[in-house]
Amino acid sequence: MRNNKGKDNAESLFYIKEIPCDNQIRNLLDPVPASKIFGTFKEVYEWLEREGIIKKFLYLEQQILIALDGTEYFSSKKINCPHCNVRHHRNGTTTYFHGCVTPLVQHGGNKQTIKSYEKLIAG
Repeated sequence: MRNNKGKDNAESLFYIKEIPCDNQIRNLLDPVPASKIFGTFKEVYEWLEREGIIKKFLYLEQQILIALDGTEYFSSKKINCPHCNVRHHRNGTTTYFHGCVTPLVQHGGNKQTIKSYEKLIAG
């Protein structure tokens, strides 16, 4: 978006002038237990429902379609923690990584999705 419009969502929606690097975000978020943020999705959903936004995402018989998208958000051959997943390669190297499942509320007629990084996958 920055390349096309000269600014990105962080700047236009949240007025963030400098986006922190991955390492800084990790330094801030790693100490926070996942259980502390599990309620966030519920709070956001309740707000979307109260504001009538969720109605745009209702699908087939007034249901909500949720797609699950798995991704890795950290990967390193050197840096690791006790919670890292481990991948041993045939060439003898090891990769440490963290992954997550991101539920997305979608509707075929909308370009927008509602995304929540909610459930962390542990080794």
